[in-house]
Amino acid sequence: MTLRKLFSTMTAAALLMAIAFAPAFAAKRNKCPRFCREEIAACRDAVPSPSTCNELSGREKRACKRDIAKQKRDCKKTIIRACKSRSGTVPDDACSPSGAFLEL
Repeated sequence: MTLRKLFSTMTAAALLMAIAFAPAFAAKRNKCPRFCREEIAACRDAVPSPSTCNELSGREKRACKRDIAKQKRDCKKTIIRACKSRSGTVPDDACSPSGAFLEL
């Protein structure tokens, strides 16, 4: 078997494996960010604006902006983690209007 045939055979095998396993990976896509979009936005809106750090200078200003950015990231992480912790499928009402998660 020549090197060219070996390479084309390996490429074809890799392509077939990618096609065979792609639906399994696509089915596990997380829907929590879409279902809880309003709750994430409300949580982020409750975090103070970075402009509140303008009166500070130097390290304090940088630390203030980092804390605000961390609070915004934590909003999304916390809500999505709570949504994921629910059972395998996420119903349309996974997030309630208040941001609390409903018990099924």
